[in-house]
Formats: sequence, C-alpha cells, structure tokens
Amino acid sequence: MNIDDIMRHYRETSEMPASSLEFNEDGDSVTTIHETSWVRILLTRKRTDPKGALLEIEISPPSSGPGPDSDSHKKEETGETGEATRRRILDLAKHVEYMLRLHDAGFILDMLGTECTWTAYGIFRSMPSRSLFELIAPP
Repeated sequence: MNIDDIMRHYRETSEMPASSLEFNEDGDSVTTIHETSWVRILLTRKRTDPKGALLEIEISPPSSGPGPDSDSHKKEETGETGEATRRRILDLAKHVEYMLRLHDAGFILDMLGTECTWTAYGIFRSMPSRSLFELIAPP
C-alpha cells in the first residue's frame, strides 16, 4: 500500500467542488479511496455539508473457519490442521489490534449487519496529517 497514493486520492476527492460530485438519494457522495482483501477505506461527503469529510474504514474480519462436523475439524483433532487454526486466530488478532489502534486515534467504532462488518469512522474538516494516513494503513 502506498500511503502517498491514499493521501492524494483523499485530497483530490475532498477538495472537489460539490457541484462535480454525484450524490445518492440520501445526499451522500461516497468514494472508495483504498481497498484490499479485508479493508475498504471510504470518503463520504454530504450535500448538506460539502466541506466536511467522513473517513470510514470497513474491516471484514476473517472467517471463523470450519465447523465442528467438517473434515478439517476432524483432522484438527489429530493435530493435522492445528496450524491453520492458529493462523486464523493470529489473523483475527491483527484485525482487533487494527480496530483498537483506530479507536485510540479517536475513530468511532461500530459493527454492522449479520455478516458483522467492523467499521471505524472520523469526520474531518481539513486534510488529515500524514501520521493519520500511516495509522489507517492496514497491517
């Protein structure tokens, strides 16, 4: 991930005149400024407050893995897939640490929907510092 590219995309989107933005029926203009397999960083501008910018980070937590009746679970009982479970737990821990890091920086956390997408968001009136973009960079 290139932090400079994310900053440039944020700056370009947040400084666009409101007249050149496309707003949905709720009055929001939403742009994805970065996306990976487990994180999506969105910038939302509102028609009612075009100078403000909502920076939202959506995190898809890793799946919990196979259920107790799966072949993988039976192999796990013999120790054959214990390492796979360990990797899933470590991956989940990275996701949790990332969310807590965002919270410590002042982002508001939430969990949405039945698939339990984790979100963190903050509202900015000016260009955030480079250190904030370094903070939101996923591990």
